[in-house]
Amino acid sequence: MDSETTVRIGEAYVSGALTALDDGARMRLFYELLAEVVESVGLRAYLPHRVTDPVAAAHLEPRAVYDIDRAHVTSARVVVAYAGIPSFGVGIEVELAREHAVPVVLVVERERTVSRLLLGNPAVVDVVRFTDLDGLRRGLAAALMERSRRSCASVSSTARLPRRSGTPSLPVACSARGCATWSVVTPSAGRTSAYSSCATCSSDPFPIRHALWGSIHARRESASRVRVRMWASRRTHRARTSHNGS
Repeated sequence: MDSETTVRIGEAYVSGALTALDDGARMRLFYELLAEVVESVGLRAYLPHRVTDPVAAAHLEPRAVYDIDRAHVTSARVVVAYAGIPSFGVGIEVELAREHAVPVVLVVERERTVSRLLLGNPAVVDVVRFTDLDGLRRGLAAALMERSRRSCASVSSTARLPRRSGTPSLPVACSARGCATWSVVTPSAGRTSAYSSCATCSSDPFPIRHALWGSIHARRESASRVRVRMWASRRTHRARTSHNGS
């Protein structure tokens, strides 16, 4: 993994429109402000425009941009997404967050209309609406502190549960609709560590991920059965050939 895709533990991914902006410089300053708020509560802000900006980093291939941004979104502790400008990129990043159980905090001007599809995404745990920058700072900081508080409380309450030795753990939000509980995962393995259900809602906290694992496991079992049948068929064929020859 190169320096552009290196992910630091405790990152907050700042998501916002970057392509075809009427006033790109102003919006980048706004994203820098969001990063300041993020870092004021003890998180490390990751700003895509510092790495994969469509103007400053126009040399990057589209697939490289996707891979870099995806690596940071899926490994983030939280995504802070500005929803004031319609953007395919922001929508994709929020959906990536949902698939990997990363909580999303939306920020948007109070008078702006936001897609109900985005608001209804299970990854969205809070919406900070603001009328001025001071209100934005206070609201976003409070939302992030609340996420951090719940994270610490959940990890503390489950500290007695067994974990795999040698693997650090990170808190992630239960992706069940309306549940704000945080569970513990091992980032190196990418799966839950001794947690098969959410402590609050008793549902599978990672349904998308576990469904994928189930599909992969089923395919492996199917391939294994096919190999066994092929081996048995070849053995039978050799036995018949040997018998006919004798």
